[in-house]
Amino acid sequence: MGNLATLLLQNVRGLTGTIVASSGLPILNSLVLWNTGVSDLIFNASGSPILRTFALLSNSFVTIPSSILQSKSIQSLSLGSNGLIPSPLPDFSRMESLRQLTIKDERFFGPLPDSFAQLYSLQSVDIQYTELSGAIPKSLLSGPPQVLLSSNRFTDFAAITENCTAVVLRVSNNSLTGTALAALSPCRFLTTLEVNSNRLGPVVPASVLTLPNLASFSAVSNNFSSVELPVDQSLNMPTPYAVDLSNNSFTGPITDNLLKAIIRFGRTWYINGNALECPRHIFYPTLATFNKTLNAIISPDSLYLMQNYLCLPGNTTAVACPSLFLVPGPAETGLYRTFRQPCKPLPWSCSGRQPALDAPCIAPGVWLILGSIQSTPSNPIIIGGNTTVQGNFSVPAGTGITVNVGSTVTVQGCVSISGDLTVDVSQNKPTMNGTSVDVILFGSGCNGSDVPDFRRVSVVGVSAADCVRIEAQDQASSRSLSVVFTVYSVPGCNGGAAPAVDGVSS
Repeated sequence: MGNLATLLLQNVRGLTGTIVASSGLPILNSLVLWNTGVSDLIFNASGSPILRTFALLSNSFVTIPSSILQSKSIQSLSLGSNGLIPSPLPDFSRMESLRQLTIKDERFFGPLPDSFAQLYSLQSVDIQYTELSGAIPKSLLSGPPQVLLSSNRFTDFAAITENCTAVVLRVSNNSLTGTALAALSPCRFLTTLEVNSNRLGPVVPASVLTLPNLASFSAVSNNFSSVELPVDQSLNMPTPYAVDLSNNSFTGPITDNLLKAIIRFGRTWYINGNALECPRHIFYPTLATFNKTLNAIISPDSLYLMQNYLCLPGNTTAVACPSLFLVPGPAETGLYRTFRQPCKPLPWSCSGRQPALDAPCIAPGVWLILGSIQSTPSNPIIIGGNTTVQGNFSVPAGTGITVNVGSTVTVQGCVSISGDLTVDVSQNKPTMNGTSVDVILFGSGCNGSDVPDFRRVSVVGVSAADCVRIEAQDQASSRSLSVVFTVYSVPGCNGGAAPAVDGVSS
């Protein structure tokens, strides 16, 4: 065997017991035992001075041959599925040539040793499916460029102040909690960060999204519910290529911060499997306006929001968030939007119309309308929340507008009103006697005139069971039109008769 350069024993489960090579194999370069019944190896590592690769995979070893841990020539060491007895991770510090360490499915426990700092040639550490725990030491993050530590029990990262050299870091399926990611802010060389299936959260730190070389950030199945924006949001900030926050704890309407993060960071976003609803901040009255402004507003190439609650009001299958531009983009932009069921219908009705894109129907919330809106006989304006209109606001004769009580409409263009106003009090019905609520329209009349009055004001959303009487009046000035309602309790309700409503005509 003295002239043996490669020893590969694979898929020979009938080979059992101990292999003895105590005299040394001087030209041995590679020794691999894979899926055998061998349980021990008596081997003189110093007698094999050019041994580069050593692997024990799916055998019957209970301990690592001690001579291997003394080898100064081995560059690649692989251990996996041997059934080693539970023990702390051994000391590899004497293996001065070690470049790649791979350990999978072995029952090592306890913390990682700091001895990795002495392995100056180490390029990759791949330790997965063990019971190792505690903090990931600085020696790993400031040593090998590739650190793969998924499926263990690590809870934190050791404090790093400088010299973090990790390029690829994968720590999925561990026990990382809370703000552990904040420790990685010095890791300026990171290109890939994967921390899926931990308990991190609730805030994605800005220090991660702004790492200068980060290309991919994946934090699927954690407890994130918001994204922190950096103090400096200058245009020359780095942008990761892909951000995956699927299966986290994002709920409700998409917030300003998340919307800004989507716009500013990441070329491809995955936020699948959360409980997000359509944002209530920006929308486009017409598809033409949508196409015109799309390139100036959105930076991602792709945005995936499968398995969220992004649906047309009252529709459990069709998906649409006009306020988030969630329709296929123009072909020339190369933008794509992908959605899937289930859909949760929002508690707001636009009488079957699609909000924003084909009719001036505005769901509750705070909205910015990029353009002008005009009511028509077939599609009256419906406003459920506080709204700013960048263009003109027009309610011609023979048409109308329905506004949720308590809403404010600010028009940056001009206001033209010849039609009717209907106020819906069903969403915000006062219960105290004498309570006043209002609808306010801010703006200027067209052609330099004052804000005009509505032709007629009426109220909907009350019934005999409400036991209220509502009086309404409009109060116009040069810059605003305030429609004030005073609600009075009516004892007894006259045996179920409908309450009195005083309509106001200007």
